[in-house]
This record gives sequence, C-alpha cells and structure tokens, in this order.
Amino acid sequence: MIGLLAALGMATISGGGLSGAARHAVFSDLRDGVLVLDHGMRVVELNRAAESMLACSAAATIGRNARDLLAGPLAVALDDAIANGEAIDITLPAPSGPRAYAVRSLPLTDTNGAPVGRVIILRDTTAYRHAETLLQATILADASAALASTLDYDVTLQQAARLAIPALGDWCTVYMLEDDGAVRRVAVAYTDGEKAELAAALRRYPPSPASPRSTVLQVMRSGQPVITHQIPDAYVSGIAQDAEHLEIMRRLDFRSSMTVPLKARGVVLGAVAVFTSDPGRRYDAADLALAIDLAQRASLAIDNARLYREAQRAIRSRDEFLSVAAHELKTPLTSMLGFTQLLLRSFRTGAMPNDGLVERALRAIESQSERLSRLVARLLDLARIEGGRLAIEVQPTDLVPLLRATVEAMRIGKPTCSIVMQLPDALVATVDPVRVEQVVTNLLDNAVRHSPSSAPIVLMLTRLGTSELQITVTDRGPGIPLEHRPRIFDRFFQAQSGQYATGMGLGLFICRQIVEQHGGTIAVECPPAGGAQFIMTLPLAPATIWPASAQH
Repeated sequence: MIGLLAALGMATISGGGLSGAARHAVFSDLRDGVLVLDHGMRVVELNRAAESMLACSAAATIGRNARDLLAGPLAVALDDAIANGEAIDITLPAPSGPRAYAVRSLPLTDTNGAPVGRVIILRDTTAYRHAETLLQATILADASAALASTLDYDVTLQQAARLAIPALGDWCTVYMLEDDGAVRRVAVAYTDGEKAELAAALRRYPPSPASPRSTVLQVMRSGQPVITHQIPDAYVSGIAQDAEHLEIMRRLDFRSSMTVPLKARGVVLGAVAVFTSDPGRRYDAADLALAIDLAQRASLAIDNARLYREAQRAIRSRDEFLSVAAHELKTPLTSMLGFTQLLLRSFRTGAMPNDGLVERALRAIESQSERLSRLVARLLDLARIEGGRLAIEVQPTDLVPLLRATVEAMRIGKPTCSIVMQLPDALVATVDPVRVEQVVTNLLDNAVRHSPSSAPIVLMLTRLGTSELQITVTDRGPGIPLEHRPRIFDRFFQAQSGQYATGMGLGLFICRQIVEQHGGTIAVECPPAGGAQFIMTLPLAPATIWPASAQH
C-alpha cells in the first residue's frame, strides 16, 4: 500500500493527473488518512479519511502549508528524522475520547531521484491498542494465576521462563544471581521444538553473563532493563566462549532481545532475557513494558518461593536440632538419675553403699552435671547470638597463663589426653578472656574427642606482625571430610550431618561468632596426611567489637 500511495502522490505532483473514478476508488476510500505534500511542504492532496481525522475539508486545506495544519503531536510527521516509513505512535483528542494513531512519513522523488515532496499516512490504531491492552491484561492475569499456583522454587523458575513464550518471543532464559556473585542459568523455554537440541548444547556452557560484555550482567548490576532492537553479530561474537558456542548462537538466529531484572524488596535476584528470531519483528517500548510487568510478577513469586524454601529448611533444622538437643540433654540426666536411684535404693534397704560406690556415683553425677551445664550454656549463647546480645567484655589479657590454665583444666577432666603447648613467655592482647577460654576449650575438646589417645594435640600461640596473634589447635585424628569443610562452622551442622561429630552442632558455630565479634577469623585446614588444624586469628587490640549475627 505504501508503494501505491507513493505512486499516487507522484502522479499528483508531476501533473499527470488521475481520472475521477480512479481517484475515488484507489485514493479517496482508503481507510488510512493520506496527505501528499510538495517540496515546499504545501498540501497537494488528502483523502476523506485524512479530512475526518484532521477535522478539515480538502477544499480548505489543499495549498496550505502543512506546518499550519499539522500542529501538536502531528508535527512529528514533518520531522525529517522519521521520513523513512518508521511508525510513530501519537494520541489525538476527539469528541468520543482520545484516539491513537500510527504516523508514517515517506519521501517522494521524481524519475531522477530528486526529492519532490512526501506522503504522510495516518492509521487509526485505537481499536488495536484497546485489543493489545486487553491481550496484555489477559497475559498478566494468566501469569499471576500460574505463578500463584505453586510455592516450589524450581517450578516457579520454570514458570517464569514459560510465561514469556510465545507472548513475548521465541526463546526465554532465566538467570539467578547467587550469594557469591556467580550467575546461574536456571530455566530455558522456547517455542520451536527443533531448538531443544540447541538448548541442550547450550547447557554445556557456563552462562554467557560470565562475559564482561554480557547484557545480562549489565542488567544485574544496574537493575535497569535493556532492549536491543537489532542484535549485531559483533555482540554474538563478543560473548561466544568458543567456535562451537558461536555456531549454536548463530543457528538460533536471534534478531531482537529484551533483558529485564528480577527484583524483589529492592534487591536484584536475577534477570530474564527474551529473544525473537522473527526477521520482521523488532521489540519496542510496548513489548518492554509487558516484559517488565511479567518480570515484576515473576520476581515476587520467586522471592516468595525462595522464602518458603528457606522457611521449610529452617523448620527442618529446628526439628532436627530439637531432636538432637533432647537426646543430648537426656543423656546426662539419665546417667545422673541412674546413680541417684542406685544410692537411694541402697539407703532404703538399709544396706549402706561402700565408699567406692558412693565416690563413683558422685563423680558421675558431677561429670554429667558439668556436661549438662555446658549444654545449657550453649543454648543460652545461641539465644543471645540470635538476639544480637552475645556480650564481649574486652580487657588487656596475657594469653599465656590463660592458655596454660585452660590446658590444665582439660587435663583434669580428661587425664589421658596429651596436649603439647608451644607458647611464648608472654603475649598481651585486648580480648574477652572468658570468651577466648571458651573458644580454646571447645577446640581442644573437639581435638581430644577425635584424636587417638597416643597422638599429642598441639596448642600454639604466635604473634603475627604488630597487630595480630594466632592460636592454632592441631590434632592427628581422621580429619574432616572435604565436602563438610565449608559448613563446619555452620549452626546445627553436626546435628544435620550426623557424621563428623556428636553433639548439637553449636560449639564451632559459637566459636565463630565469638572470634568474629573480636574482629578476627577462624578457619580449618586438613593436611593430606590427616588430622585437622583450627586456626584462630585475633587483633591484638580490636578497634570495634562487632555485633553478633546468626546469619552464617
């Protein structure tokens, strides 16, 4: 139709003229409004649709300068920048309400290619816009219903990808941002079943956001959407990881793309990238608005599913912890109750227990009472940590006598243990002596429980430069399995794993909190030859006492 209109305009301007019947049949009755301008921007022709749209008559308009006629939003039609057929959306007032129009401007040239004027086409898109709005509302309603149908995290991620297809394009990939900053490809959806082979091939590669030129990485960093009207081959080449990867992406033949962030509660969770392979389609502002709306709904659903998953994990951890805690608390109580009942039966029957039995019973009651006291103390420390109330009261302390006293107390309670101390003559630091003793006692206790009785445990205190000290506890036990090392200081780890150690899984967690509140660090190393070495580094004089946090 555009070629026909250009021919009509040329005929009019060149003076060739048209018969009345032809003009009526081909030009006047077009549903689009058409104006033909000469080189001086004077109106030389307009059809009935243009008269209606502009509320003017041909007789009063022909010969007038188009700049006087096309004012306000219509002035865009006279902009040389759009004189290439690109549609510009505008809105004009009308008695029945605002009307939406798509405006195009086409140059007219003579047989030698010289400019002689232009054709302006006005298409009423009000009904189309209403239908488009209704369609978008339907898409969003369906999306909300689909996303609300599950709280399963992985299913929600897949839903987020499927919702964009085919409403927005031929291919959609969902990426999530991990806590360590890594980007993970979590879902892919596509309309063409033949693309399944390419999708499987792409899964062999890390996500393209690993490339610094990646649009996905840009969106995740800025939190702002990016629309690429036409994807240049240079971009595809720039993010390709090897020749095969480049070939896969070229076979996908993506022409246009939109990448929008997944954000919830002000935090970027990931991004959704949508692509079209349709040569005739280029994403525009309306497409981007729909993609953003879909992403907002998906973000809330993903965040809710993630929170639900974390809540379920917390509930399982709590239940496992309560089960282990009940067992741990019951064990000393059972022992104490047994020896108490033994003594009471002896007294009730009139058979006085011998001194050996009484001493054995009292020692057991004392030992189990101390164990029970430690368990309760750890539970109280956990409550203080979760409430941000774990107190650290620092003072200048010579750590050498403190460590010697800690070892002597350990030897009294565990006379068969072998602990070798490598200590300087003195080392003064500003610490909480009670809490440091608590950490060292826990580390020594762990080492004793996991070391052969014949293998010595080494406690070493050294000064690092002018501002730090280091305390290490080394044992010759079986070591810690590689897969458990990243979580060894996590809360309830032992209760969850049930493999590395017995107990409630609070000792090392509390140690970490105490050390970090001092501004220090604690880590574990496991040499290939076996054993474990816990390394605690503390500042000699911490500038800040950090608040306790249970988020580890």
